[in-house]
Amino acid sequence: MKPVDWGSRLGISMRCRVAALAVLLLGVTASFAQTGSIAIASGASYVAGTLAPDGVGSIFGSNLASGTTSAPSGPMPTKLAGVSAQLIDSTGVARPLSLYFVSPSQVNFLVPYATMAGTATVQLTAYNGKLFQGTVNILPTAPGLFSADASGKGFPAATYNLYNASGFLSLNPVATFDVPTQKWVAAPVIIGPASETTYLILYGTGIRYHSSSSSSVTAVVGGVNCQVSFAGAQSTFPGLDQINVLLPVSLNGKGTVTIQLTVEGQNANPLSINIGTTPAAPSLSTLSPTSATVSSTVTSFTINGSNLTGGVVGISPATGLTLSAVTVTATRITGQLVIAPDAPTGARAVSVLTGGGLSNSLTFTVNPLPIPSITSVLPWNLNAGQTTAVVISGSSMSGVTSIQFTPPDGITISNLVATSTSVSASIAVAANAAYGSRHFVVVSSGGTSNSYGITILSQDPTFVISNLVVGPGTNTPNLTLPVTVTFQDPSGAVSSGQQVTMDLNVGNGNMIISAYFTPTGLSPGQTSGTIKFTLNMTGYTWNAGNTIPITVDLEAPAGRLSNTLIGAFVTQ
Repeated sequence: MKPVDWGSRLGISMRCRVAALAVLLLGVTASFAQTGSIAIASGASYVAGTLAPDGVGSIFGSNLASGTTSAPSGPMPTKLAGVSAQLIDSTGVARPLSLYFVSPSQVNFLVPYATMAGTATVQLTAYNGKLFQGTVNILPTAPGLFSADASGKGFPAATYNLYNASGFLSLNPVATFDVPTQKWVAAPVIIGPASETTYLILYGTGIRYHSSSSSSVTAVVGGVNCQVSFAGAQSTFPGLDQINVLLPVSLNGKGTVTIQLTVEGQNANPLSINIGTTPAAPSLSTLSPTSATVSSTVTSFTINGSNLTGGVVGISPATGLTLSAVTVTATRITGQLVIAPDAPTGARAVSVLTGGGLSNSLTFTVNPLPIPSITSVLPWNLNAGQTTAVVISGSSMSGVTSIQFTPPDGITISNLVATSTSVSASIAVAANAAYGSRHFVVVSSGGTSNSYGITILSQDPTFVISNLVVGPGTNTPNLTLPVTVTFQDPSGAVSSGQQVTMDLNVGNGNMIISAYFTPTGLSPGQTSGTIKFTLNMTGYTWNAGNTIPITVDLEAPAGRLSNTLIGAFVTQ
């Protein structure tokens, strides 16, 4: 059966890497009886007497090396810090040993692939030239398992991995290092529900050359025969083998159990794991909110349900969404959900993964920004040659990134700030910009707003008004104010029969009015004369006896501005 290649596809967990490399490369020295000569044992279990080709072995002795040295990356050396060794197999063929690590009391090596079965002699030349010799039995297989603490006992250097019908779910340790006690402690193995599969991934040596028989490799966990789906070379480290064991749901809640791996009738060193109780499967009931727009932040994204303790939220697809500041209880998960401006719109599936399995999914929808809408602008006139602070009011303005004028000539926009209900900006109009009405829109990722008008004002020195007569301001019964001016307009625009605009500033800004009317009593083409406009405002009245300042100018046509007259009137 092909291996489930967690080692290369997913990467061995750092915990497992550290435990395996401690023996293979860093050379954590095992406790072993010293006799003045050398003893040869499995580099995983430290059981003496038997090794297998392409297996990891350890030589124990005294004064073997002057210090501790690990092999550099790349091809394994046959001489390390002055130490070398060879293995003479049962046929008399001598082969140099590749070395992982040397220290004064321990040397780790790789048994050559072509070593023949039978009694072999290991000869080691120490750093000082002294020769050591020992014997070991070579068999096709000599199973040993690596342990978390590099003793060959206790917890395995292993992980357990969860899968469901969609594929890989999680990779988890079976033991963790407790810093205060400086000991490895069990991390309970939580076997998934029936809808999931749980694999225990063990690492050892001397296993890969077992026969093809389905019974050549067996694993008994807690007294239960478990399926071994793969047992062979791990491929990342020379000499390292991987064993994938399927843990059945029947082991759920068994507590501390023994793992007994047997290869071709030979037992590996027994190790133990703790199997906890699988929690109830999580279930989701509601999301709040169920949708939001791009470029927004949901400060309290809430998932309601049951059995959520220890849950990890999954959002698929997750592109453009970031969930942070997550808090988890048995019935609720909350966090801050940030939706990026470029997040793809559409439905997302939200689920929760716990030790009890994967929940049902609920739908969260990412909506595009709504199209902005303009309802008003202040001021409604812009003076040529000046920069004006403008506020555009409306709805769905928060994503606005630009203001576009038609035509754009002579307009420069800066300092744009958008909120949900307004856009403010500094708008500079060139001194030579054409006067008259301009239309503009605001643009966001949601779209382009409705068009709105604003007037560019440019004073024409040939357009002159004089002889301002205002008032009196009366209540008849509503607010009434007559205004009369004399004009000189060589262009004839005032007398053209088209509307003119009278701009009134009453009471130093208390009342600003642009009045649109067609002058009467003028002949077409008349370049001077008198025009009168009477302001009537229903529902308003003057307070009698006040003298109120007023400024007046004319536009003919819109945006072509006369000079400004200043006057006052008395209310009655």
